Amino acid sequence: MTTRFFNAALFAALCAAVYASQPKLGVGYSAVGIHGDMLVFGGCNRSYEFNQVWEFTPRREAWSLMNSGAKAAAPSGRDGHTCVVNRGRMVIFSGWHGLDMGHTLNDTWTFDPVRDSWTLVQPADGVVPHQRAASVAVLDDFEQLMYIFGGSVAFQGPYLNDLWVLDLDQHLWRQIKPRSKSAVWPSERWGHRAARLGHGMVFYGGMNGKGEVLDEIYEFNFHTQSFELIEQKNKGPGARVSSSLVPLGDDAFLVFGGSDGKTLYNDLWVFFLRARRWERVHAFGDAPQPRWIQTASVIDGRMLVFGGQDAQ
Repeated sequence: MTTRFFNAALFAALCAAVYASQPKLGVGYSAVGIHGDMLVFGGCNRSYEFNQVWEFTPRREAWSLMNSGAKAAAPSGRDGHTCVVNRGRMVIFSGWHGLDMGHTLNDTWTFDPVRDSWTLVQPADGVVPHQRAASVAVLDDFEQLMYIFGGSVAFQGPYLNDLWVLDLDQHLWRQIKPRSKSAVWPSERWGHRAARLGHGMVFYGGMNGKGEVLDEIYEFNFHTQSFELIEQKNKGPGARVSSSLVPLGDDAFLVFGGSDGKTLYNDLWVFFLRARRWERVHAFGDAPQPRWIQTASVIDGRMLVFGGQDAQ
């Protein structure tokens, strides 16, 4: 199972081969896999916010800068945004804007890597979610719907626990609210991580408005439009914020790294949704150093981890 999910020896060699030429984007960028390549957008360091798209091609172990950020029709520089893939296009939403992280966004853009072009998604009725950053987004590709949950309005809050869905065909946002006062609903949080599994969105961890790092797992079912707090039958990684999470088929997800509020980690865990159980993955080779706020993408059966912030 270890080599099937994560080849750490291959990852270490890949990092060594491309480190010198990789883009220096600070933190807070997004990364997704499209057509066998990894596309990285945005990011922020201490002096600059990026709105470029970089393409990493694993088979050539090479980075290339796409022209998109230099064009007039392109999103502003940002970090902490969400990103999903829909019909071969990258869809980004929200994020921090401003080096002091004092301003957040609520715009939506799509990027076509074939045409190297951006398109602003303008809702037909003008309804959009509140500005935010550090939220999560997943795609229901059967219905062409993008779901977002939670996030932070500003650097130190307020924090959100609202759920919205964007119809990517009709360009219409709709807020989903609890059906009753007794309905299961997650508390506010930021820095959680999510994936599409089966018929719903599953998210894990994050930090709440009290500064507490969370270990909860929630599933939102697309069909029933309801949340379930998932039982964890054994001890797993515990509370984590700003880890990376990728799906493994329709019944499991893989978590790497992150922080518990005091310590940074570089461990690997798998959670099996139906079994409600965690399993530690002891990968071969040298693992990446402990980090948080990194990205992870699955391309051709491999998890590619990019960037993040270490203890230094």
